Amino acid sequence: EATIADAKATGVAMADEVATLGTEAAAKNKELYDATEVRKAQNADFTAAEAELVKSVDECSRAVQALEKGMALLQGGQRKEAKKQLKAVSMALTSIVAAVSIETESSRKLKSFLQQTNAESDNDDLSLKQPQAKMVAYESKSGGIVQTVKDMQAKAEGELSSLRKKEMADAHEFKMLEQNLNNEISHNQEKTASATKAKASAEESQATAEGDLAETTKTKT
Repeated sequence: EATIADAKATGVAMADEVATLGTEAAAKNKELYDATEVRKAQNADFTAAEAELVKSVDECSRAVQALEKGMALLQGGQRKEAKKQLKAVSMALTSIVAAVSIETESSRKLKSFLQQTNAESDNDDLSLKQPQAKMVAYESKSGGIVQTVKDMQAKAEGELSSLRKKEMADAHEFKMLEQNLNNEISHNQEKTASATKAKASAEESQATAEGDLAETTKTKT
């Protein structure tokens, strides 16, 4: 009878522990799922922002090259080639103006330069009559614009570097959290298996003792 009572108590205790461990396991699994979903969203945002910044850096680099090439062509008297280069500059700068993470001041400078350049490019008669004046004006404006674009490129590169560092930190933080949660879930599974085994053993002991008790009672009678 003492064995039966002890086995029953052990069985109830183990059943409670299995239930508690099941609740804890569900909570840990949900925490891991939620953390994984947050990480996926963070990585998606990073990927999109990185692509935009890489594009901005590339556009800035191409614009600087186009501006400097245009200045060299004008200085060399190659006006037709310079005009073609102005179109390349216009396209590159238009892309930059439309890009994200661009300073308002720089954006205004570029828009103003684009408007003036396009207006002058459309007026071929004025360009033919005043080539020297146009070259001087272009050099004056584009010199400042080159520096503006270089500043914007440096800013975009700085943002890109910071963004990548943050992504590395976020990824590392998630890996640590994921590892800790997986360890806790694994430990929980081990405890659950142990409690389940102990419960089964107690039930077996109880059944055996009850059988022995019935036989003993019969024999005594």
